[in-house]
Amino acid sequence: QRFDEGIHGFALDSRNETQNQLMAVANAGLQQRNAAVGVLFVALVVGFIMFRQVTSRLRAISENAVLQADIVRRQTELQGILDHAPVSLYTRDRSGCTVLANRRYEHMHNLPLGSAQAGRYADFFPAEIAAQQEAWDKAVFTTGTPHEMEEAFNTPQGVAYYWTARHALRNERNEITHVCVVSNEITLNKQAQQVLARSRDELELQVKARTAELETAQRQIVETAHQAGMAEVASSVLHNIGNVLTGIVVNQDSVAQRARKSQISLFRQLADALAKQEDPHAWIATHPKGRQTPAFIIKVTEALEKERATDVLEHRQITEALEHVRHVLDSQQAHAKGKSFVEAASLPHLVEDALNLRASSFSRHSITIERQLAPIEWPVEKHKILQVLVNLIGNAIDAMHESRDRTLTLLVALEGDHAIIKVKDTGIGFTPETHAKLFGFGFTTKPNGHGFGLHSCAVETQSMGGHLLAESDGPGLGACFSVYLPRPK
Repeated sequence: QRFDEGIHGFALDSRNETQNQLMAVANAGLQQRNAAVGVLFVALVVGFIMFRQVTSRLRAISENAVLQADIVRRQTELQGILDHAPVSLYTRDRSGCTVLANRRYEHMHNLPLGSAQAGRYADFFPAEIAAQQEAWDKAVFTTGTPHEMEEAFNTPQGVAYYWTARHALRNERNEITHVCVVSNEITLNKQAQQVLARSRDELELQVKARTAELETAQRQIVETAHQAGMAEVASSVLHNIGNVLTGIVVNQDSVAQRARKSQISLFRQLADALAKQEDPHAWIATHPKGRQTPAFIIKVTEALEKERATDVLEHRQITEALEHVRHVLDSQQAHAKGKSFVEAASLPHLVEDALNLRASSFSRHSITIERQLAPIEWPVEKHKILQVLVNLIGNAIDAMHESRDRTLTLLVALEGDHAIIKVKDTGIGFTPETHAKLFGFGFTTKPNGHGFGLHSCAVETQSMGGHLLAESDGPGLGACFSVYLPRPK
């Protein structure tokens, strides 16, 4: 029994000791695991922090690359805008180097593409011109005051004119660091001014010369008429010349009015607008009005071209009118000597010539022209027919002053052995009583008339073997005058 108890006690002690050993081992393993977990946690935290730092640094590097790319892109865009600007532009620093220049500046001075950057005046211009350019830049650096002037440069195509403005560029401390130079080509403007000036001078000289000739011829005719007792002839001729002179005076007045209202002053307004801008290039590139500058220049140039075309047309009409006066005088001299000159002429062309001599009156009085002109050539004394038509058209214009419907109809037709030219108006018409007196010398229904026009028309038509017929349905119903011209035998 004691043996068994001893054995049992030993077994109990052995089990308790084993359990204690197992517990010690377990506790030691748990402590090692906790230590490993702590180390791992610390490693993870350190790794996360390093990851954040590396990520932040990579992001910064990426953002710098994007910013640099954006800067390059914006610089390229800015250079592109400058290269397509309608003006020459460049900037220079205090050392005299070109910091920025667009292609138009390089083209303006025939420089290779991109060669203006970092260049100096002496690299591109003769010494005298370079010194002058540097002096102008220095004045702006010194005073800060904008400097404007007109420049002329020789190019392979001829002399080119520019309006150049220099402006000071300042930094954040209001110090002048650069000079910006903007040049706008005004060659077309200058050429238009020169052409207009030459045209006006030539026109004025021709008008003066022809007027002097006309005055001399008028004096000679009056003197001859009085000496020969031909007061009627002189009055008729002067009346016809007066009709033409009226058109010349109207044309000359039209030229003078256009000169006073010329669109050329708009270029001065554009120059003034650019001068008021501290940075004309930026104003042209960004301001709504500035971006309209190229279209504005094109529009004004087109207007000047139209003015010139109108002046040329007016000059041609004045020349034709004076030529007609000369032929009137020549015809009268030939008539006095018993001579006449008959030639085949296009009757529609003669009608158009007469209309051109009165063209200024049609727009002024809102008169509509209708034509029914058969293509007929007829042997006539051209300037006698032209003289008759100018008188008849002038009378028709006067007759329609008070009419609402102002229509002038010209007709050319054949009737048997006669060619007919009709001048029909929608004017005041006339009564049968007036009809009987129409062609008498000195008879007129106009307040300021002289009674020479219709009498002269009848005489001239009869001298060519024809006759003049007047018709009207009554007062206020218009009138029609028909010139009948027989075929010469």
